[in-house]
Amino acid sequence: MNQNQIQQIIHNHAFPGGQGPAELVQTLISWVILTPQYAFKVKKPVQFPFLDFSTLEKRREFCQAEVRLNNRLTEGIYLGVLP
Repeated sequence: MNQNQIQQIIHNHAFPGGQGPAELVQTLISWVILTPQYAFKVKKPVQFPFLDFSTLEKRREFCQAEVRLNNRLTEGIYLGVLP
């Protein structure tokens, strides 16, 4: 996934509940698509000394761990990981 693909997703409203405006926010390691109803976080395929998101499987594992860990303190906020 790259930024052009993320922009296409936003332009085409190609995400669950894809109606209404969407805004892209970038962090060092993620693209976050903000919609009126949901926020979708997409991990960038990056590798740093402190983390390795270089493969789809590594990004999926980290997303699953993030949801599991954050749900302990924010029950109901994190809904899950999409393929």
